[in-house]
Amino acid sequence: MVESEDQAVSKRNCTKVMLYRIILVLVFTASTGSMYAGDGWQEKVQAVLQSSHISQTAAEEIMSVFSSAEYEHVSYEVLLPRLEEGIAKRVSPNLIITVLERELSAYIRARIIITEVLDEETAHHVLSGITPWSRTVTLLLQGADKEELKRLLQAFSKQDMDDRWNNYRYGSSLYAALLQWGMDKEQSLDIVSAVAQSYIPANDYKGILDTLISGTRLRVSPDTMAERMIQTLPGLRSLEELHDRVLY
Repeated sequence: MVESEDQAVSKRNCTKVMLYRIILVLVFTASTGSMYAGDGWQEKVQAVLQSSHISQTAAEEIMSVFSSAEYEHVSYEVLLPRLEEGIAKRVSPNLIITVLERELSAYIRARIIITEVLDEETAHHVLSGITPWSRTVTLLLQGADKEELKRLLQAFSKQDMDDRWNNYRYGSSLYAALLQWGMDKEQSLDIVSAVAQSYIPANDYKGILDTLISGTRLRVSPDTMAERMIQTLPGLRSLEELHDRVLY
C-alpha cells in the first residue's frame, strides 16, 4: 500500500514527539545525576546485608537492583529503608528483591509522568527534590493512574505559593484519605484541586476531611458537602472560613 503524504507527515510528527520525550527524560536524569547517583551506596548496602540473614546469592541480586537504581539516577536512599525493613522483619530475600524492583520501577515511571505533564523548568524543580517525587511514587504504588497524577500535579503547579510542592505532598495525602473514606475519584480530585486554589496552610489540609465528616454528622449528604467545598474553597485562607461557609 502506498503511503499518502499526510500519513507520512503524521508519522514524522509522532516520531519527533517520541524523540522529544526521550531527550527530555535523558536531560533530567543527567541534570539531577549528582543528587541521585548514590555515591558510596555500595558500602552502606553491603553493611546492611552483612548483618542480615541474606545469602550471598540473594545479596548479589539485591546489589544488582541498587546498581540499576544508580544507572537510572534514583537515589539509593529511597530504596535502603525498604531493604532494612525487610531484613528487620526477616522477609524472604525473593520478596525483598521484588519490593525493591517494584519501588525502583515506580520512581522511573513517576519521573516519566512528571516530565510529560509539567513544563521543563517545573519538572526539573520537582525532580531536584526527593519529597514531591517520592510522593508521586507513593500514589503510583497505591494504584493511582496517570490521569489522576496529571490532575494533582497540574493543580499544584498552578498554585501561586512558593511552597507549592510541599503543599502537593499534603494535597496528595488528602486525596488518598478522601478515597479511603469512600469519596469517588472525580469528587476527590475536584476537592483537592479546589484546595490547591486556596491559601489554607498545608498542615491544615487534613482538616478538610474532618470538615466533610462533620457535615455528614449534621445529616448533610457527602455529595452536597463535596459540592459546597468545591465551590467555596478557592481563595479561602483558613479552615475556620470553610466551616462558616459549608457547615449549615
